[in-house]
Amino acid sequence: MKTHLLIALILLARTFSVAGKESSVTMTNLTCEYLTDPLGIDEKEPCLSWQLESAQRGQQQTAYHIIVASSREKLDKNTGDLWDTRKVKSDQSIHVVYGGKELVSRMHCFWKVRAWDTDGNPTAWSEPSEWSMGLLKPDNWDAKWITNPAPEHLSFPWLRRTFELKENIKRAVVYVNTPSYYELHINGKKVSPYVLTPGISNVKKRFLINTLDVTSYIKKGTNCIALWMGPGWYQPGNGNKYNAPILRMQLDINTPSGLKTIGTDSTWLVKESCISQIGGWKWNDSGGEYFDACAFVQGWDQTDLDDSGWLAASEIPSPNVENSWQGCESAHPGAPIEPKEIYQLDNGKWVIDFGRPLTGWMRLQMHNLKSGQEIHIDYADVNDNKNVRKLSHIPGPDGFQTFNQKDTYIAAGNDTETFCSKFNYHSFRYAIISGLTGQPGLDDAEAMMIEPELESAGSFECSNELFNQIHEITRYTLRTQNPCLALGTGEAREKAAYGMVGPT
Repeated sequence: MKTHLLIALILLARTFSVAGKESSVTMTNLTCEYLTDPLGIDEKEPCLSWQLESAQRGQQQTAYHIIVASSREKLDKNTGDLWDTRKVKSDQSIHVVYGGKELVSRMHCFWKVRAWDTDGNPTAWSEPSEWSMGLLKPDNWDAKWITNPAPEHLSFPWLRRTFELKENIKRAVVYVNTPSYYELHINGKKVSPYVLTPGISNVKKRFLINTLDVTSYIKKGTNCIALWMGPGWYQPGNGNKYNAPILRMQLDINTPSGLKTIGTDSTWLVKESCISQIGGWKWNDSGGEYFDACAFVQGWDQTDLDDSGWLAASEIPSPNVENSWQGCESAHPGAPIEPKEIYQLDNGKWVIDFGRPLTGWMRLQMHNLKSGQEIHIDYADVNDNKNVRKLSHIPGPDGFQTFNQKDTYIAAGNDTETFCSKFNYHSFRYAIISGLTGQPGLDDAEAMMIEPELESAGSFECSNELFNQIHEITRYTLRTQNPCLALGTGEAREKAAYGMVGPT
């Protein structure tokens, strides 16, 4: 009897010991609305998700505890002044709907989570994560809608404004609301690594908002905030009656004395840039960019530029469309793709073959050009000359299927000059170049897919090499297309195959 009692006590002690120790399971990959640390969301009840990692098989979550705080300091002290779920018995780790205090404009939220494993042991707290709210009400916007007042042709303008800041800053956030492509610069530096922003939407119905933390770019003293813009999908055929990009942008600066806002209005200055559009940005008239390096304004985004000759921006009525947070990552240039071959046609044009089709950009470095020298680039996915695939329809120049994808570069006359698209992109394997006085080298050109930041959810490999190739081609196709394409219509997919992705 004593032996049985002793065994029971030992087992009970072990049970309490196991239940009382910290689990080896770790909490990782915290997301809010499917993104890591998103800024400017407009969902008042966002979905929170996380993953558990363990070296032990068979582990699972049996409960969770979420803390959401209004500051990092409160979160570090485990004070959930916005939301504290306490221990919730549940295996749910995705799409846990926020259920705390009402979320309002500009609110900055910090959160973390822990869980209990199969044995009832609590994990350590996850690393802190965060999200911020956007401008949720119309009256939160001080900025006005503006545009280029007098474009002579479809406009690719520079816009700028300088301002004085007499205090140090605690945090600075910028909200960019536009249907047009843009690059944001502050004090001479491009703010974001992303390109061709915002993402694609049906610009007749919806404009997207991007939110960026620019705290490290703003300084005490004189600042310059500037944008380089291109029409993108906001073409005259898609509802653009101004023949120019339109924009509403607001910079919120938190200082020791309070919130300071700087928004777009008629005090902003505008100048036509060195880019103009080739083609109609439509099916079989894809066109591209005409870049006149002689007209480039050095320091267009700097505080000390003499902008006395620039025009005042025009304020316009608010467009009658929905405006919402983008809600997905923008695209970025992928890893460089080196040319496989460079050869010359009988007419003197040079052909750069990258070995496989892609949707994106080519960066071309050119040497010893004269001022005003014109370089013409056609882009093609099929080459009938080398029997890669016989052209079945829509033949292009020189035996290439180009769908009228092209760029033109006007040289400034420097020893070395580099051209790369900025507000357009092409579907191509070949670049056919005329106007060069010498053969480009293999190290003078590189291609880059313009792709979304999509992580692989898994992998596939088998003994059949054909199946492996089909899998890799499928992955490559998804990466080389616009992130909105996968949800598009059959017509959109067909157009994308030839270098143009329509609004979906």
